[in-house]
Amino acid sequence: MSKSYKKPKKSRKQAIMSDKTKKTSLVLVLGIAVLAGGFWTYRQLTTLSPPDLNTSKSDDVTQYLGNVRGFSRLPVARRETYLNQLYQRYSSGQPRADLNRSLRRMTAGERMVFLNAFAEVGRVQLLRQANEFNKLAPSQRASFVDKAIRDFEGTKGSLNGAGRGDSFGNPFSGDLPTSSDEISKRLVSMTSPSQRAHAKPFVDAVAQRYKDLEDPSERRRFDAGS
Repeated sequence: MSKSYKKPKKSRKQAIMSDKTKKTSLVLVLGIAVLAGGFWTYRQLTTLSPPDLNTSKSDDVTQYLGNVRGFSRLPVARRETYLNQLYQRYSSGQPRADLNRSLRRMTAGERMVFLNAFAEVGRVQLLRQANEFNKLAPSQRASFVDKAIRDFEGTKGSLNGAGRGDSFGNPFSGDLPTSSDEISKRLVSMTSPSQRAHAKPFVDAVAQRYKDLEDPSERRRFDAGS
């Protein structure tokens, strides 16, 4: 008959070491929690609230857009909402001219802070559209791409002020990529390999559609909505 196995007792030294290890681990966990909580609290206390677009001056708005503790700290979805509200508030007339003048006075550092935060909104929108595109049946993808291009060109035209001097984009003209190579490099720097692979079908479809639209007759049909 086999003898029952008895777990060997820990020595006093082993027990003391085990208790010390547990206490050390607990202290480390608590320390990390305190640091994380402190960092979150610090960000909350030092993050600026968005200025009220209905009552604030254009200078206050642009200072917020370019402040490292302002617009760039908003969640991406909140940034997108704020930009839409900003455009509605400053879409025309004297308010638009005032905002454009304030944007031109931004420093190079402020412009870069804003453009990086703005680019993140664009990245999220691109991945969102790519995700929707990938879920569609092949027969539905062409109309989806056309709508995406119309939405993009409509927004671009609105921001550019139809070529007027008060275009929102003018103050940033020297900071934005213009060639396809520069745009591709910017896209690569902002996305992971898996994200680029996921977005590739949509990006390729848009690129092909733009190539098709170089044909004047095809562009006319597109502009007519057919």
